[in-house]
Amino acid sequence: FKKLRPWTQQNEGQVTSDKNQDHYHQQSGSSENSVWCGVEESTLRETHGPRNVEKLRTMAYMGLCLSFQQHHKFFRMKDKLVAWVHGDEEREEELFYGPPGKNLYAIVINDEYAFRHIFKNGGTTVNTLTHSRQIKSDALGDRSLVAVVRDPIEHFLSGWAECGSRSPEPEQYEWFSPANNINERVLSWVEVLRRCVETEPSQRGSECRCSQHSYPQATFLLDPTRNKGKKYHDTFDKKIDPSVEMVGDLRDIHGMLQMAGLEYDPSTIPHRRSTSKDPSKATIFDWDKDMLSAEVLRSICEFVMVDYYLFEFEAPVGCRDEVRSHIDQIEKVVLYKVSSK
Repeated sequence: FKKLRPWTQQNEGQVTSDKNQDHYHQQSGSSENSVWCGVEESTLRETHGPRNVEKLRTMAYMGLCLSFQQHHKFFRMKDKLVAWVHGDEEREEELFYGPPGKNLYAIVINDEYAFRHIFKNGGTTVNTLTHSRQIKSDALGDRSLVAVVRDPIEHFLSGWAECGSRSPEPEQYEWFSPANNINERVLSWVEVLRRCVETEPSQRGSECRCSQHSYPQATFLLDPTRNKGKKYHDTFDKKIDPSVEMVGDLRDIHGMLQMAGLEYDPSTIPHRRSTSKDPSKATIFDWDKDMLSAEVLRSICEFVMVDYYLFEFEAPVGCRDEVRSHIDQIEKVVLYKVSSK
C-alpha cells in the first residue's frame, strides 16, 4: 500500500476508473444547478457547510455514491437527532448509552486521518493495510476521523457471530447453542444486549464482554468525552464525536480510504473475514438475515433503530413505519446554530 496525501480535487489524476469520472460528469453536467449522485447541488449547499459540500462533491467525482448517501444523511441528521433526544431521559437511555471500544478507538492512517474502529466494519482490513496500532481517543491529536457503516441488521448479526465464535463452549448459552434454531439464538442475543446496556459496567456479567460488537454503529460515533463524578448513563455528553469528518459505506471502503490518503489494491484483501478458525463454529454461526422471522427482525431493529435515523438503509417491514415516523419528527427539529461542517 501507499500512504498518500488526503484526496482533494488536485488529486484527480489518482482516480483510477474512467467510469467514475464519466459518472461524475454525467451527474454534474455544466448547468448552474448540477446533480451529484441524484441530489441537486443547490439542495446540498442549503443543507451543508462548505467542507461537507466539498467532501460530497469528491465522493460523487469518485463514483462513491453509496458513501455520498451515507455522508449526506449523517451530517444532515446528526445535530437534529441530538436535539430531538436531548432532555428526554427515556430516549437518551434507549439510544445513547455510551460509545464502546474506548481502548480500540481508531487506527492511524496518517497525520491527518484515523479510521474510527466501528467493530465488524473493516477494522481488520485497515489494520492489515496500515500496520498501525489502535489508539485511545485521547491519542487522536489533531487528526480527523473517517468511518464506514453497513446494513444495521447485518452488522448486528456479524457481531453475534463474532461473539459466538469466541465462546469456548457456545453450547452452554442459549444465545449461541446449536441446539436452538437461529431465530431463538438471535432473539436471546437481543435480550442479552438489552440487559448489558441497562446495567452499570461494574455489574455486568461475562456475557457482556463481547456484546459491543453488536451495538448500533451510531454509538461508536458518539463523543467519547467523559464527565467525571456522574452516573454511568450520564458520563457521556449526548452528542456526536466532533472529530468525525467523513462517513461512508463499507462497500466503498477502498474509496473512503483513498480520500483519507491511503491507496491500496482491494484484490489483496479478503472480502470477508471468517469469524472463527474452527470450521465447526463457522458452520454454527453462519447467518443470513433472510433466515430470520419478522419478530426477530423487528426486535433487532428496535435495538439498533438509531442507525436508521443517521444512515441510509431501509428498515425491516415490521418497524419501517415507526422508523419513518421518527425520522419525520427529527427532520422537523429546528436548529438555531448551523454546523460548520
